[in-house]
Amino acid sequence: MNKESFKELVENAVLSYLDNEEGYGDSAQLQIDPTEFTVEIVDADADLEDKDYYMVMDLVKGSDLNIGSFEPDADAIQEVVDEYFKD
Repeated sequence: MNKESFKELVENAVLSYLDNEEGYGDSAQLQIDPTEFTVEIVDADADLEDKDYYMVMDLVKGSDLNIGSFEPDADAIQEVVDEYFKD
């Protein structure tokens, strides 16, 4: 897994969340397996010791074009990616 592929996984998970916000609670989390580099959206009560968690709402921002809507926050996503891939 390289940095760009991992970033794409994180972005796609965030986009999946945004495509179906009603299907998740506001406290949905991004779950990352740091050894397998798998990424998925899980409920807030998920808490496995061997996984890392990030609040999905911390990875989105308000849309400038569609007031009341969210879009991926590229800077926040990059910060998550950088935790796994140091330059």
